[in-house]
Amino acid sequence: MKPRVLDKRQGGSIMLMVLALLAIGSLLSASFYTMLNAGLSDAYQRARLQTAMNLADAGLEKAVASLRAVPGYAGEENTWLGEGVFSVAVAAGTQPGAWQIISTGTSRPGQRAFHAKARVVADIQLDAQGRVLALNWREGGPCR
Repeated sequence: MKPRVLDKRQGGSIMLMVLALLAIGSLLSASFYTMLNAGLSDAYQRARLQTAMNLADAGLEKAVASLRAVPGYAGEENTWLGEGVFSVAVAAGTQPGAWQIISTGTSRPGQRAFHAKARVVADIQLDAQGRVLALNWREGGPCR
């Protein structure tokens, strides 16, 4: 059997096919990595928002505990906890032992591009022994 010899004109067309396949493969991999990056960015933002909501919840719990100990508690600003801070504002309600608490949690406050905020607003009423009689809780979700 004779070895087959390629015609010199065929060498250029094979090279063009290989380059076309490489270009298609590059486009497919670039679109895959773009979609992967978008998915990861969304997942990280959701995690930061959940952290901010947990911080806001922690601020609310701290406010209720502080109101049980000291009824004149007015709140606090930028209290560090874990990966972020929470701020709490407490205002007296219309009835005795009633308060409105606004708690804001901020995840990664020093990193403007990577931070998230969440807010919780609660109306509570405590009896003389510090037990919660009524609780109305609203999660404000993301806030600016």
